[in-house]
Amino acid sequence: MTTEAKKLARDLYNDDMSRADEVPVERDGHKAYDGWLRGSGEAGDRDTSEALAAVDRDEFAAAWEDLVDASDKGDYGTLRDYQSGNKLRAASRGEQFESRAAAERDGGRGVIEVDGRRCYVEE
Repeated sequence: MTTEAKKLARDLYNDDMSRADEVPVERDGHKAYDGWLRGSGEAGDRDTSEALAAVDRDEFAAAWEDLVDASDKGDYGTLRDYQSGNKLRAASRGEQFESRAAAERDGGRGVIEVDGRRCYVEE
């Protein structure tokens, strides 16, 4: 599975999770790929359309379903200290979401502050 497929699946999954109260998140990776491709075309979102076209549909689907499975198990990654990299504890769903959003904003590790400490979530 390519890094590009994993990153795109994660980014679009996070977008779906941010609206999960309104619309349930698709569990099937192929349906999610097709839905995003169709939706981005209808909305005129060329960046998403091009990104989807650049990754293998099956790889995207596998990465998407890994995210769904991890979410079902309550596996939201590991909270780590930013400076030392030491494991602090299992991350919460909210910490995972915040860390992903921070990584998307700044292109870095997704540093967030937890209890006054700079941390990130490793998935």
